[in-house]
Amino acid sequence: METIYLNHSKKIKMPILPDRIEMDSVLKKQWTFIGVYDLRELRDVFLVIKEYHHLSKSEVYQRVRELVKRTNADKNWQPADSRERDILEYQNALENLNLIDYDRNTRRFIITNFEVFQKSKLNQQKLLEQDKMDFKILFLNFSRFREILNWFSKDFSFLEENLEKEIFVDFDFNKLVNNTVPFYSFNRNGSKSVDSIIYSLEDNATIYTIDDSNKNFIRFWNVFSVLGEELNIVNSFSYPAKVYVQNDKTLNENYRAIRYNYVVNEKIDFDIAQYLSFYHKKEKNISIPDLIKELVNKFHYPIDRIKKEIVDQCNAHKDLFSLQRTSFAFIENNESRFFPLVNNFYMSHIFMRK
Repeated sequence: METIYLNHSKKIKMPILPDRIEMDSVLKKQWTFIGVYDLRELRDVFLVIKEYHHLSKSEVYQRVRELVKRTNADKNWQPADSRERDILEYQNALENLNLIDYDRNTRRFIITNFEVFQKSKLNQQKLLEQDKMDFKILFLNFSRFREILNWFSKDFSFLEENLEKEIFVDFDFNKLVNNTVPFYSFNRNGSKSVDSIIYSLEDNATIYTIDDSNKNFIRFWNVFSVLGEELNIVNSFSYPAKVYVQNDKTLNENYRAIRYNYVVNEKIDFDIAQYLSFYHKKEKNISIPDLIKELVNKFHYPIDRIKKEIVDQCNAHKDLFSLQRTSFAFIENNESRFFPLVNNFYMSHIFMRK
């Protein structure tokens, strides 16, 4: 395991968009963060608002409480006599994704996008593939997602130029996929949230930081990570390296856990027989977790899909390969996602028959 010391690293504050942006005189200022993790519920709240947008806000909220089933059966919508913060959070998310507006003069919702979720039915427990595609397009056009995605280009001048515009009109996701620069994320002071990134694992690498005053942005990072992974925009995983960094408050040197983050390349063009014969021709037993990490580093494939691809290709060529299983008891913490699960057994190695 690598050991990296960042005690004397140069620190650069990253430019961050303001928490609120000016809208027109009717819509006032809009909160620019999304705090929603459940895309199925978000879709269903939109479907209800679209159906009943001619009603008042309070009536629409009542329809949401009556019609939208929570993913967690033990969790209910907040009652009408409360602040209804939960439904408001969904309303805010839909506004940020440019699916709805709320006119404070007429007190009615305005549907601004009728093209999404057209084949979906209320309370379908799983998102349709088209739902995921719709959400992916919506989030790739969401300024906060674009703001963080731009970190993968390591071009902060682009962010600085857009701080006043508060919109990224020149953002090109396909170009980013082909030229992505992965980075490592961590928290300088030991919290679970992310407030720092580095682009290389070397002593005193430059640390790009999020200022403590941007607490809302720091909290939003987790939303970005969870939804970005669900929509196959980004992947991240715990990286096996010991990184020591100076605590900003105590000035003590502390060990920090880090995560490897990258933009996903969904165009998987991978032939396992060809790849192993070229890069691993002298090996008989090949570690599947190590192979997956190798492919992620080289090609930025999504972890779950390349894991499935390895199993499918090995099973299709049993004359060349066999999968070897292991017990969960022998798998280290945070490593289980790199072990394919086949018939309730974790696969750890590929045995080369020829």
